[in-house]
Amino acid sequence: MFMRKIIAAICALMIICSLNCAAAKRLVAVMPLENVSGYNEQKVAEILTEQLTVAIHNAGTYGVVERTQLGAILREQGFQNIAVDPIRAVELGKLSGADYTLVGKVTTAFVETNPAITTIATIGAALGLGGFTDTAGGFIPKFKGVIGLEYRMVDNTTGEIITAKIVEGSKTGASVESAFNNSCKNVIENFLKEFANVKPPAPTYRQEESNWSY
Repeated sequence: MFMRKIIAAICALMIICSLNCAAAKRLVAVMPLENVSGYNEQKVAEILTEQLTVAIHNAGTYGVVERTQLGAILREQGFQNIAVDPIRAVELGKLSGADYTLVGKVTTAFVETNPAITTIATIGAALGLGGFTDTAGGFIPKFKGVIGLEYRMVDNTTGEIITAKIVEGSKTGASVESAFNNSCKNVIENFLKEFANVKPPAPTYRQEESNWSY
């Protein structure tokens, strides 16, 4: 009987701890990124917004406002792209119930022919080894992509900028699409390396402050 009480007490303690941990996880609203890169062949801003949302969620330190919930709020408020108005973005972040709002823009996005291919072709032409250089070039990815992302995360309560960074990703691929996709993945990887150092402060809200009212 005594052991049952001990086991029950331990289980209750574990449940309380898990609930406290869940409550301590702060929410981030990832607003749609703005694309100022001039690259329009792919929906780079939409792709990176989705990848950022998934990456932050999977990292586990923060919770993330569901894209459908955030999209509904944006539509309700009559906004198509909130990234151009960061101040309003923070207000909408509050409406979603988030503690923080992440805003940003794609500053660089392009895919170019891998310079190594051009170099090999130039050398081959000079030496009269066109066939050989064509074969050698087949082992080298033909395209190289570069993606640049500028972002900042704002505390919705204080308006304080928690972090602001510029990250870049660059990868090669056998096609324009694969080079682009690989570069997007790389910029997210680099984002996570930076974001891993951003720790949410300990919760300070009182119970009556935890429910937003408008």
